[in-house]
Amino acid sequence: MNRAPRVRYAQHVFAPLMGWDNDRVRQALERHEAGDFRESADLAEALLTDERLDGALQQRIDGLLALPLSFEVSTETGDKETAELAQRKAAEVWWRFCPEPVLRDVLKWLIMLGVAVVQLNWTEERGQWLPLLEVWHPRDLWFEGHEVTYKVGTPTAQIAIGADPYKWAIFASGSQTPWMNGAVRRVAMYYLAKQQMFTDWAHYSEVYGHPTRVGKYPAALDESDETARERDAYQDALVNAGKSPVIMLPVDIDSEGKAAAGWDYELVQADGASAVEVFERGIRYCDSAAAMAILRQTLTMEPAPIGSHALGKVHNAVRHEGKRADTEGLATTGHFEVLRPWALFNFGDERLAPWPKWDTRTPEEREAQAEAEVLEARRRADVAKAEAEARRAVAEAKRAEAIAAAEAAKLRAETLERVAGAFAALGASTLASRVDWDALAKDEGLPLAPAGKSQPRELGRRALSGGGKVLHVVDGTYELFRAHFSRGRRRVVDGKDVKATVGMVASLVTLLEAGEVTHLAVAFDNPITSFRNKLFEGYKDDSVVPAALRAQFEDAEAAARALGIVVWSMDEFEADDALATACQKYTQDFATIRLLSPDKDLAQCLTRPGVVLVDRARGRELAADGVRERFGVDPESIPDLLALVGDAADQIPGLDGVGIEAAAALLSKYGHIEDIPEDATDWDVEVWGAERVAAALKAGREDALLYRELATLVRNVPLEENAEELAWGGESEEFGAWCERMNADHLKGRLPVAG
Repeated sequence: MNRAPRVRYAQHVFAPLMGWDNDRVRQALERHEAGDFRESADLAEALLTDERLDGALQQRIDGLLALPLSFEVSTETGDKETAELAQRKAAEVWWRFCPEPVLRDVLKWLIMLGVAVVQLNWTEERGQWLPLLEVWHPRDLWFEGHEVTYKVGTPTAQIAIGADPYKWAIFASGSQTPWMNGAVRRVAMYYLAKQQMFTDWAHYSEVYGHPTRVGKYPAALDESDETARERDAYQDALVNAGKSPVIMLPVDIDSEGKAAAGWDYELVQADGASAVEVFERGIRYCDSAAAMAILRQTLTMEPAPIGSHALGKVHNAVRHEGKRADTEGLATTGHFEVLRPWALFNFGDERLAPWPKWDTRTPEEREAQAEAEVLEARRRADVAKAEAEARRAVAEAKRAEAIAAAEAAKLRAETLERVAGAFAALGASTLASRVDWDALAKDEGLPLAPAGKSQPRELGRRALSGGGKVLHVVDGTYELFRAHFSRGRRRVVDGKDVKATVGMVASLVTLLEAGEVTHLAVAFDNPITSFRNKLFEGYKDDSVVPAALRAQFEDAEAAARALGIVVWSMDEFEADDALATACQKYTQDFATIRLLSPDKDLAQCLTRPGVVLVDRARGRELAADGVRERFGVDPESIPDLLALVGDAADQIPGLDGVGIEAAAALLSKYGHIEDIPEDATDWDVEVWGAERVAAALKAGREDALLYRELATLVRNVPLEENAEELAWGGESEEFGAWCERMNADHLKGRLPVAG
């Protein structure tokens, strides 16, 4: 039984890098392309201070988050009911462990850098494990090329993502070097060019933005010091009149070539309109190009003549494909890195994990599909109506036939009674006694005996000599595991965890309290290791059992005995072997044998009516007639099915390339692995990917036969008790003392004491 990791790492606290120039941007991008995201993450933060870039990013994120989200049921396992349950639970808790702010941060870094790192903080809520996602700043993340793995840095250590399973998730926009798809590589230079254009514009305005004052005076004033003082006074007056530059020009002639006789003043200003347009146009281009890069657009987004309908359709197609690519990457990582561990810790099988799916269809596609669904619904309604009319016609025909048969039987009965009455009236008692009235009535199709002749007959015998008795056999190991991992606090007595033992006993008390159990036994794996580990080293062993639970195995068996229940403690065998043996050994003693376990291995025991597999936790039962409906094969083929597709609970790997649908189809037709033809062209059943499946079967046939041996339950385990010794007569006197030691007063006095 797997358990979620509880460790939680802390992030570094950094001050963002400031002051970006050409060299620093180039250095950050070079390190980014080498898989080092420290500087490129800070560069991305700087880029997003630009409101236009941040607006484009939020527009792309909002477009993704606005899409409808649903979850598809897993098809990897044959347990359809549990897979559907996992799908419903995932839809309920998804926004609990992955709320919108977290998803926004993931998308932010996924778009800007091409990668996003998330820590899975596992917590137990309402009896289930939830991975609360915490987005880490990518400055703590880098790709170690020599080890081919991502690493994160914490204040105390450097951690390889792959060395800490179920603790980290890497969202990436690609499989090889996803960081090369980050928008920062395309946006940075536009951002830098825009900032430099603003700076140049300011410098230009500082130099050419102010007018120049030109003062003119007669050139003759320069001929003597006395007249020069008059010129200087004029210059001082101009300088003190404002902050603009002043130029003094001696003038002999005016602009028309005539002699200049006096003073003049002129305000001269540069014509910078064309230069300003250059700066504005450059800034607009940088804004447009950067926004296109973030929005995942192409050159088709460039401005075009109004009314270009074809170009508009191309725009929509580009946006749609980009949105689909974003959601597919998000869904894939969410399934494998988040939902599969969640399914493993809550349902025991990661293959039950559903797939998140964002609906990226366009309104036109949704409308077309809705119309198709309406047409299909109408077609089905018409078919159903026709079938109902056909059934009604058949029923009316059968009813008419039954009425006619009843009238004929009534007529035959009246005739037979008249014949019997005639014999009686004639006094032909000897002749009448020779008539086998039962045989005569049977030939006539009537359960009739002649009037006055009473022949008591046995209406039938019980199908089994058990006379209707029921045997309940409990998988005690499963009850222990379920109690140990159930919701609720630990129960400690004398420094020892006893939660699993008390929980198991409470479950047995509830079972006995119902009053329907007359014969009962409980089987335990003690230890988990069995003879199967000698056949296959990878088979489950005691390493899957937490130490606190393993320490309770002996106590659990003793507690069950105190309840007055027969205990089968399996050493070389498993508890499931004991349950299978009970079905074989006591088949003549009990009309019904109920196996209380959810283990699908036991479905192979449902080979006759009367044997029932009971999942108490989910409140469902499985009998012989339901095995094929649930698994697609007969009970005898269950070991073959598990050998091909694997069994995660028992650590049976199965064969790569053989799925549950293909295996079920083949075994439904051929029964067993060795009877499946090697060549797919010889198969009498349609299998998707038949050539691939046939190749996998051929390559792994010997392994599959070994796995089947592991999955086949033993039916001759030495069980010493006879049927009468399995009768439950009440709890022993030791049970009350056990309850006091365990502080389990809630279990006392609920059952009768054996007397």
